Amino acid sequence: MPIKYSAIFLEGNRVAEHPAGGYAALAETCQRLADKEARINKYNRTKLTDDSQGVDVNYLATGRDVLIVCVSTTDMPVRTSFDMLGRVEVKCRGDRQDWPSPSETLKRESEYANDPRNDIAKKVQGEIAEIQDIMMENMDKMLDRHDKLENMVQKSDALANEGQTFFKRGRELRRKMCCQQAKMTIMVVVVVMVVILVAVLVICKPNFSSCS
Repeated sequence: MPIKYSAIFLEGNRVAEHPAGGYAALAETCQRLADKEARINKYNRTKLTDDSQGVDVNYLATGRDVLIVCVSTTDMPVRTSFDMLGRVEVKCRGDRQDWPSPSETLKRESEYANDPRNDIAKKVQGEIAEIQDIMMENMDKMLDRHDKLENMVQKSDALANEGQTFFKRGRELRRKMCCQQAKMTIMVVVVVMVVILVAVLVICKPNFSSCS
C-alpha cells in the first residue's frame, strides 16, 4: 500500500518529484491538476480516485501558489497520505530559497509514510486495543471475584439462617424436655403420694382406728 509518486508544484510548475523521472502517466495527471489549482489558488485538501490507473491522487493546495501531491495505491489510508502532505507543507513555507531540498523532502517523507512502523494512528490503535484487552481481563477478574464474594455471602447467610433455625429448635427442644421432666416429676410425686396414702389406709384402716 505505498505512496508511488509525489511532487511539489509552485505556481503550476513542478519543482520536485519522487521518484524523479518515474511514472510518466502519474506525473502528467499531477501536472494537469497543478494547472487547474494554479488558476484557483485557494486552500484545498482533496482525494481523487483514478480508476484507470488504480490509484488515489491526494493533494494539498496551500493557497500560497504551492501544490503538494502524493499518489498512492487505493488501499493506503487517506490519513497516512495527508499526514505526509502536511509534513511536506510545513517545510515548504516561506520563500522558495528557504525551502530545504524539495526532492529530498519528498523522498524522505514518502519513505517514512510507506513504513508501516511509522503509522502513529495504527500504533495508538494497537496500544488502545492492548489497554482494552487488559481492562476487559481486569473486569472479568473483578466480576469473577464479585461472583465468589456473592457466593460466600449467600453461604454465610445460609449458615446464619441454619444457625438461627438450630437455635430455635434447640430452645423448643429444651422447653419440651423441661415440660416433660416437670410432668414426670408431678406424676412421680402423685404416685408417691398415692402409694403413701394407700399404705396409710392399709395400716390405719379407713377410719384410722388402728392408728389411734
